[in-house]
Parts: sequence; C-alpha cells; structure tokens
Amino acid sequence: LNLKGNHLTSLPDSLATLSKLESLNLGQNAFVNLPTVIQKLVALRSLLAFQNQLRSISTATVVSLVQLTALNLNDNQLCTLPSELGCLVNLQELSVDSNQLTGLPDTIGSL
Repeated sequence: LNLKGNHLTSLPDSLATLSKLESLNLGQNAFVNLPTVIQKLVALRSLLAFQNQLRSISTATVVSLVQLTALNLNDNQLCTLPSELGCLVNLQELSVDSNQLTGLPDTIGSL
C-alpha cells in the first residue's frame, strides 16, 4: 500500500482489516508518531516511514512487527531508537540516516 507524498497525520482504524498487507509506504507525510493501527499489521515485511516528523517509535509498534525485513525511518526527528529493535530477528535493512540520534541501543547487535 503506497501512501507516499501526502499530508497524512493519521490512518483509519479500518486499515487493520488488511491482515495480509506486507508493504506499507508512509514516506513524505506529516506523521509525528506512527499510527497505532500499524501494530495490527502483523504480516508487514516492509515499512517505509521516511521524511515525516517522527519523534519516537513506540515499543508496542516494534514488538508487534516481528515479520519486518525492511524498516526505513530516514529524515525524521528521532533522538533515540527503542531497544526492542533487537526483537526484529527478520530485519535485514534498517535505515535511520538524517535523524537526531546520539546513540544506538545495545540490542542492535542482535539483528
């Protein structure tokens, strides 16, 4: 599902019905936080959320997306990453350039 390049700040709860959705592109929108409905997209393999205004990534979102193989959070306002990223054992690509990170969680070595 490609929602790139809009002015979105939220997603409808009905998105949760897309239980087999594997790819979601939220790039170039106006999200400050990832919508909680994403937690219900358990088949998601690729999440692109670049060029938004994300300030943080919730632990609940990370632990629910165990199938993720690619996560792109480039060009946001992230200062930290949740330590639960280490739980994403299938993750092959993590992009976090152009944020405000001052360090990485120790669990990043588990990927």
